[in-house]
Amino acid sequence: MVVALKGEIQKMDLDHPEDDAAKNIARGDSRFLGIRGYSVSFPGTPDGSFASKRVQQIGFRLIAGTGDTVSGDEHMRLIAIATRYAGSYNRYIWYHSGKSKEKH
Repeated sequence: MVVALKGEIQKMDLDHPEDDAAKNIARGDSRFLGIRGYSVSFPGTPDGSFASKRVQQIGFRLIAGTGDTVSGDEHMRLIAIATRYAGSYNRYIWYHSGKSKEKH
């Protein structure tokens, strides 16, 4: 799990998650990022859960390597990094997906 999560994090612009979100939206991918744990959470969304109608409508992808089983301090640190990133990324997606719906 640690190797998978490290691979995911290497693809992320940790200083500018909003830029990654904007690029993905421009490519037609406005899915939210989910973090596996005891259940799946969506940091940065108003209720943080799959119960959100917008998360269900738009869709999501899970960050590989996250989960409720933590294999040491390094894994815990990486999950925290991924969670912070997902929070900023998802806030951007939430805001912009709402704006596009308001225009219709």
